[in-house]
Amino acid sequence: MLYELAEEAKREISKYSDNYEIYLENTELLQLDSQKTDLNFAKEEISLGIGVRVIKDGSVGFAFTSDMGEIAKTCENAYLNSKLNSKDDNFSFAEPEKLPKINGTFDKKFQEIDLDELTSSLKAVLSCIEDNGCQTTSGGFSAAEGEVLIVNSNGVEAYDKSTGFALGVSINAIKDGDLATAYDSVSSCLYDL
Repeated sequence: MLYELAEEAKREISKYSDNYEIYLENTELLQLDSQKTDLNFAKEEISLGIGVRVIKDGSVGFAFTSDMGEIAKTCENAYLNSKLNSKDDNFSFAEPEKLPKINGTFDKKFQEIDLDELTSSLKAVLSCIEDNGCQTTSGGFSAAEGEVLIVNSNGVEAYDKSTGFALGVSINAIKDGDLATAYDSVSSCLYDL
């Protein structure tokens, strides 16, 4: 899908300039939050966006949208914005180069996770805190999957797909009448928290 959208954007921006960069990002997020031990917020969100940068007559213009029906207008706006800016001889787009392969940034388990599983995991952590005589003030658990595509008029084409998982809690602990507060969090590209 990102490649098809990039091709559409290339066709549109080429009407205005042959010096451009296109950034596309697609993200799916699952998020839970708690106040004390009560789960009070849950969301599942999918977002898709495109940013277009253009250099025309030495001036840089930029525009973005999350409405994929507005790609043509976004490309036109990037061009029009370039006309509002001063010339910048020091700005240029990246040239193609071999990028290193980085392993361990994507976990296919994301596709198997749902809000019920995240809820169970967060409740287990909150119960453990209570079982150890502490009070939870807040907590949260999130999981996300994202893909990014960057292409430009110099021939750069870079794609990445990754995942991220995070869990955090704030607690109060009282011992011998003394109150202590603490916060801890953990995050990983893999579902191994």
